[in-house]
Formats: sequence, C-alpha cells, structure tokens
Amino acid sequence: LGDFSAEAREVGKQCLVDWFGVTLAAQDEPVARILDGLVEEDGAAGPCTLVGRRSGVGADTAALVNGTLGHALDYDDVS
Repeated sequence: LGDFSAEAREVGKQCLVDWFGVTLAAQDEPVARILDGLVEEDGAAGPCTLVGRRSGVGADTAALVNGTLGHALDYDDVS
C-alpha cells in the first residue's frame, strides 16, 4: 500500500465501504431470494463468505452472489 498516495487509499476505502453498504442493503431484493435458492439447490459448501449470510460457499458462488448483490441497487457515484 505504500505505493499509493493517501488520497488514493482514502478513495479505495470509500469504494469498499460503498460496495459493502449497497451489498448489505440488497439482502431483501428479489434477486437475493433467487440467489438464495440457487445456493440451496447447489448445496455447495466452502470457505468463502457471502455478505450478510452465515453460510460458506465456493469461490465461484461467492463471486456470483456478492457481485450480483453489490450491483443490485447500483448506487454508483458517476457525477
């Protein structure tokens, strides 16, 4: 992290907090229920965390679920 300016590190922190917040906020969205069904149907357990859930899943499932929920509300600051 020493190669990044203090400003870049601060923006990176803000981006992570933003992603985590919208991912938590999306837990009750319809897509979250669809993905819950997919995870249950798949039955795969693994070491990776699903945001807002206690279950552990494989890396591919975690990427799908966490990535989808991170964009479900899509509050990107673009202006």
